[in-house]
Amino acid sequence: MPASKAIFLGADGHLALEDVTEDYSPTGAQALVKVRYSAVNPADIRHSYMNLYGSVAGYEFVGDVLEVGPDSRFAKGQVIFGQSMPGYQRPKYLGAHQDYLLAEDLSTYVLPNGLKDVEAVTLPTAALTAIDAISNILGFGLPAMGIDGLDATDRSILIWGGGSIVGFYAIQLARLAGFRHILTTASSHNHEALLAVGATQAFDYRDPAVVKNIQNAVKASEALLTVAFDAVAAGQGIYEPVSDVKIDLSKSTPQIAIQCLAETESEPLRLAAVLPVISDERWKMVLACRPLGHVAFGSPQDPAWPLRSQKAMQWLIDNHDKSLKFPPREMVKGGEEGLQALRRVFAGKVSLKKVVVEHPM
Repeated sequence: MPASKAIFLGADGHLALEDVTEDYSPTGAQALVKVRYSAVNPADIRHSYMNLYGSVAGYEFVGDVLEVGPDSRFAKGQVIFGQSMPGYQRPKYLGAHQDYLLAEDLSTYVLPNGLKDVEAVTLPTAALTAIDAISNILGFGLPAMGIDGLDATDRSILIWGGGSIVGFYAIQLARLAGFRHILTTASSHNHEALLAVGATQAFDYRDPAVVKNIQNAVKASEALLTVAFDAVAAGQGIYEPVSDVKIDLSKSTPQIAIQCLAETESEPLRLAAVLPVISDERWKMVLACRPLGHVAFGSPQDPAWPLRSQKAMQWLIDNHDKSLKFPPREMVKGGEEGLQALRRVFAGKVSLKKVVVEHPM
């Protein structure tokens, strides 16, 4: 394997661009990939505050298969994309922000005709997170994909944080699920783009009257709003650098979002968020990566959930030209620019754009 560099993630969000000293060789179902592009997510740094550090950073990749293990379903010369599994001091070969990696079988896909590599790399983490929220945690079916669940027809959903890439894809998943009213929050300059992908109404989260505005919209629709997905889960002071500023949880996005909903005897609240909500256990955390089986990262899970997620993801890939829109992209080149991009994305300085790193590092 030629000499290459990688962005390494240490404790407390420390990043370093260093040489890769290991020689990767695929075994089992693995494939050795020469990375064309990797994509940036808040989790690339956030996971260091969840004790998931000590390895190469990054999860999403697209690239060319150079070698395969004896049990791999991929072939030399194919272009594949996907996301790797997180973990404490996980093997260095899994990190996306390096020039060569070993791709595992789960959550890795063949790039189909008509799908650009720079589009595909924006998809896995955010789309799988949105699928987990809508279909698994909230329990709604995705009829077009052959996935059963609650009927979303004539129902309403609030997606807080539509300007995040997770929120952007969640709006499209909600549309595919059949929700009639898809309400979302975002900066006002992003509203038009979110309405174009399926939101029925968009609200400025900075508006002091945002809760009242959403409540009034729900009242005017004459529909109940009992379902919410918080795609940012911000303002809780968890899994981020320690700050001297006192956290007011009443101003956190889960606490603001839940004020917009109204529970009834026949319709309990259904709540999903991208992070644990420490102030309200009714919110259930979603996962982008669900390993097969009954346990996910130490917690029990329905073993059908990872299968549902993978089935939905493959459907999105197969139908990308008819049913999916991709977010705007910001392209950066190489390791130094990539390292700075990780910091900007984690700090929340990028809105409704997916940052993609062009390799080599």
